Parts: sequence; C-alpha cells; structure tokens
Amino acid sequence: AKTGRLQIVSTGTTPAPLEVRAQASGPAATIALSATPDSMNLNEVRIGAQSAPAVLTLANDGTVSAVVTAIEASPGFAFERGSCAALPFSIQPRGSCTLTVRFAPGSTGAATGSVRVQVSGMAAPVEVALQGNGTEEADVSGGGCSISDGRSPTDPTLWTLVLLAALALLARH
Repeated sequence: AKTGRLQIVSTGTTPAPLEVRAQASGPAATIALSATPDSMNLNEVRIGAQSAPAVLTLANDGTVSAVVTAIEASPGFAFERGSCAALPFSIQPRGSCTLTVRFAPGSTGAATGSVRVQVSGMAAPVEVALQGNGTEEADVSGGGCSISDGRSPTDPTLWTLVLLAALALLARH
C-alpha cells in the first residue's frame, strides 16, 4: 500500500493550503525466475565424448523483468545459450528462454553438479541439480581394416580387396 499527499499553497485569496490525500494498493513488484526441470540426469557418457544436449527452460513468473547477470556450471558440465541472449539479459514477465546443458566427464564414475543462474535482485541463485555417469573411453585400438598396421603380408582383408579390384577391372574391360 502506498499513500501520498499533495499540498497546494497560494498567496492569493485561499485562506488555508489546499491538501489532497491519496491512498492506493496493488501487487508488489516481484522477480520470480524459475528453471524447468529442477534436476537433470545426463546419463552415461564415455570419457572423451559429451552427452546429447538437454534443454533447460528459464521462466519469469514475476511482475517485473528478471535480469540474469551470470550463469555457471559445475566442472564436467557445460551450458550453451540456446534461445537466451548474451549475458546480461532480461526475461520479461511471463517470458522465457532456453539453455542447453551437456555432460563431458573427465573421469569414470558418478558425477554431480549444478547450473546456477544469478538474477539481479534475488538473494540466492536459481539452481538446477545435474548428474551423469562417466564410463571408460572407447577402445579404438583394434578392429577396422587389418591392413592399417601393415605387419602381415598374408592379411586376408588385403587379398580380398585385391581380388575384388581385379574382378572390377576385368568386368569393366
């Protein structure tokens, strides 16, 4: 609730100052930024790789613009702006924007962390719990074409390719 007073003083014929009092009330201006979902599981990811992006929505349920001043992610997790503007940015009342969150493990095992969104005028950041699980790096040392190591002249893959090439040349001739 707000009250106000207006006083008009004149040197003219009015004997006393004229006074107008007013009183009004209305909803207080609020900043209410929320994040959906409030936690994210980014599943299992091999070391050296990263998870598929997961979408995080920031919504302003308040009555005034929410000014986002900083966004931080715990180690092993990262975010990209998505539809949110570059920092600092405002989200209008009843407005929203999205971030994408990824997990890129540095070690095996369970990982937990958070994305923290700091908003001007809010004492505590909006926080979203994150979790993921790092698994062993993919073994890319074997498999594929066996001629890549060049150690065996009797490599069956090599002779199969030579035979197929000769047949292709004969067929074209």
